[in-house]
Amino acid sequence: DRYERYRRDNNLVTSAGQPLLEQQAEQLSTQLTAAEARVNELTSTLANIERLRGSAAGLDAIPETLRTGTIATLRERHAAARQAEANLAASHGPLHPAYIAAREQTAEVQRLVDQEIGHIMRSINADLQRARAAQAGARERLDAAAAELGRLNESAVGMRELAREVDER
Repeated sequence: DRYERYRRDNNLVTSAGQPLLEQQAEQLSTQLTAAEARVNELTSTLANIERLRGSAAGLDAIPETLRTGTIATLRERHAAARQAEANLAASHGPLHPAYIAAREQTAEVQRLVDQEIGHIMRSINADLQRARAAQAGARERLDAAAAELGRLNESAVGMRELAREVDER
C-alpha cells in the first residue's frame, strides 16, 4: 500500500514500462526539433529572397510553394519587356523613343516584381514570427518537462527503496 501510495503521490505513472513524463519529454523534443527546422527553413528562404531582391533572378529565388499566379504573370511580363527592350536597342538604338518606352516598361514590371516579392517577404516574416513563438513554447515545455523528470527521478529512488522492502517481505 505504501509503495502504491508513494507512486501515486509522486506521479510516477508508467506506460509500456516507461515513465509517462519521459514519453512526453520525447514528444516535446520532437516538436522542438520540428519547430527549429521550420525557423531555419523560413530564415533561409527569407535570406535567399532578400539577397536576390531587385533582380530578375529574384523571381526564380522564390520557392515553388510560394509562387503565386501573380509571380508567374510577372515573370512572363518581365521576360517579354526585357526582350522588347533588347530588340528595340538593337534595331533603333538607345535614344529612340520606342526603346525609352520599352525600358520604362521593363522598369515598371521590375517595380511590380519588387512589390510582389515584398508581399511574399512580409508573409514569410509573419510565418517566421509564428514559428519562433512555437519554437520558444516548445523549448519552455521541454525545459519544464526535463525539470519535472529530474524531480521524478529523485522520487523514483524512494520508490525503488519501497519496492525492495516489498520484495524482502
